[in-house]
Amino acid sequence: MSNSLEFMKTRMYLPGYMSVKTLDYRGDHLDFSFVPVEPQVTILSSQYLTPRGMHICISQAVYAFAEELAERGRLGLDVKELRDVYLKGRLKLVEMLHRMRRELETTSTLPGRLNLTKFRQGSMPVIKMDFDIGDNALCGYLVGVIAPRKVSQTNKDILRMN
Repeated sequence: MSNSLEFMKTRMYLPGYMSVKTLDYRGDHLDFSFVPVEPQVTILSSQYLTPRGMHICISQAVYAFAEELAERGRLGLDVKELRDVYLKGRLKLVEMLHRMRRELETTSTLPGRLNLTKFRQGSMPVIKMDFDIGDNALCGYLVGVIAPRKVSQTNKDILRMN
């Protein structure tokens, strides 16, 4: 079976949109490096990391971290089942808050970190993570849900965690 980055590159993301390059798992933390990928929508899009580019990077890091958690038996799904969840669009980032403290240029490799802060097992597992990109240049948190089966998503399912 391919590693998580290879799987995303070949099965999930369009050519040129794979941002995360390296992964280093450390318990409930994931350190990663990435080269920002910015969809070209304006003449300045490719110069600085925007929320679009940040979302691409964070999504890929979350997918990789979730696979690591699955390998450790923490999600109640194995990696093959989790990848099926990805391909059916059932790992959802339902909340993401970020603060940009300084601009990050897209010309170099940048560091990032995800910290697992909360995990709730159940019929629809909920994951809460803090993130830091570019040594506190951009930081925030996210909440994601994993729907192993097709289920209607409601805010009450997510808010039970808080």
